[in-house]
Amino acid sequence: MTLRPVVCTTCGDRAVTATVVTVEGAQAVVSVDGRLTPVAIDLVPGVAPGDVVLCHASVALVRLEDGT
Repeated sequence: MTLRPVVCTTCGDRAVTATVVTVEGAQAVVSVDGRLTPVAIDLVPGVAPGDVVLCHASVALVRLEDGT
C-alpha cells in the first residue's frame, strides 16, 4: 500500500501549521514560515496567541496539542 499526503479533495491544497500571533473576535493573525496572514477561527473556540493551529484556505481547522 502506498501512502499519499492528505490534501483537500476540493482544491488539492494541503493544510499548514501556523502559530497564532493575535486574536480579535472571530479572526486571528497567524505566522506561517515568518509570513503573517489572517485566518478565521470560528471552528476553533478559545484560540490564544502562541497556539499552533492547522489551517486551510484561510480557516483554522483545529488546534494542535503541543504543536504536533
